[in-house]
Amino acid sequence: MSVCLYSTDVCNSPAYYCLCVCVEAVRRNPMTSKATDSEVNTVIKSWLRGAIDRNGGRALRAAKLRERRKHAERQRDGARRMQRDTQLLCTPVTAAVSPGYASSSSLDSHTLDLC
Repeated sequence: MSVCLYSTDVCNSPAYYCLCVCVEAVRRNPMTSKATDSEVNTVIKSWLRGAIDRNGGRALRAAKLRERRKHAERQRDGARRMQRDTQLLCTPVTAAVSPGYASSSSLDSHTLDLC
């Protein structure tokens, strides 16, 4: 547990301690020393909401999303190809039997089912 820098309250979490440090920094700055806690909290929240997009964060997330979509499309294409090939392989094929090959049966053709 750490002691809050701008009051005698005891900080219960690291996030609250960070808030205390930020407020204390604002209080020490002569230009912002008169700001209320509410104003400081509003500015901090706004700054933190946009933090994920700083330093290329948005571009990096967009690149990862594009890569995931490409990967998913490649998987779908592979599944479609496999399904098409399976359908082609599982189609019954009728083959004519040459007269010299025919044994005792009198069939002119045989149906082969590969699946």
